[in-house]
Amino acid sequence: RLRPLNVHRTAVLEALKPEERVLAEQALDGGIGAVRRAVNKQNDQLVKAGKPKINADALVNLVVELLPRLRVAEWQDSVDAVEKILDTVDLRDLRAVVAKSNDPTLLKDASLNAKREALREALERRQAVEMQHWSDDLRAAVDVGRIVAALKISAQPPKAGSRPAEEVRARLIALTLEQLSPESTPERWVIVLEALAFAPIHNEVVPVGVPARVSPELTATVQRLAPAIPRIAALFGITVDPKAQMPRPLRNEWRDKKAKGAGAKSKTAAKPASPAAAAPAPASDASVGAADAVV
Repeated sequence: RLRPLNVHRTAVLEALKPEERVLAEQALDGGIGAVRRAVNKQNDQLVKAGKPKINADALVNLVVELLPRLRVAEWQDSVDAVEKILDTVDLRDLRAVVAKSNDPTLLKDASLNAKREALREALERRQAVEMQHWSDDLRAAVDVGRIVAALKISAQPPKAGSRPAEEVRARLIALTLEQLSPESTPERWVIVLEALAFAPIHNEVVPVGVPARVSPELTATVQRLAPAIPRIAALFGITVDPKAQMPRPLRNEWRDKKAKGAGAKSKTAAKPASPAAAAPAPASDASVGAADAVV
């Protein structure tokens, strides 16, 4: 991520008088409101001590004059940092710097126009490249049937709000429906739904019915994800509250902890196998859940 060095900001602060610098630093941390609160607090202390109050308006006016220079300096520090890693900087950081350039304070400074335009062009170029990579990765995942991976990729476009190409979207819906069939296991439903709920097609996939066996975990998953998949929730008899908040993806560490916990329980419950129990399982049992292997 971007880490500006504050070179321009420091230069502006060092050029100020000591009393001006204190005010400027307060304003950078909390804006003009922070300066006004600090002055009012100091005035309360002065009144209690029987001393004359400070002219708050004069100090605030001074800060109003200083802030534009400081904002420009901060933006210039960010630009310097971006330019060093322009081809690899996180797109979120690049967008933030470009968005900041539209600040009215910065727009008044004509000397920044060239930098502003160069960064906008760089952002458009980077977004075009990243969008192509995203589209290629999504198509590749769909082509090989990695439906969960495809759903997760579709949910994370480089540019917010971007949707897959129509042909890829249709295939993604069809493949997802194949996974959410009555014949699929509840475990498979949970995995697919966790990815589908945050994909752009989350409200376009409506299975023909629920799985033959509905586990407590599947029911809990549908209830948690219901605001994002209301049509699927309806199949389980779950009504979505219109005011319900959209769910968030489960954190990986929570998944890992849950998996480790399940593994520990199975080890604790395991007992030495008897000779009869050690016999090979029937071939038909070995094939159970084979359809769940594709992710």
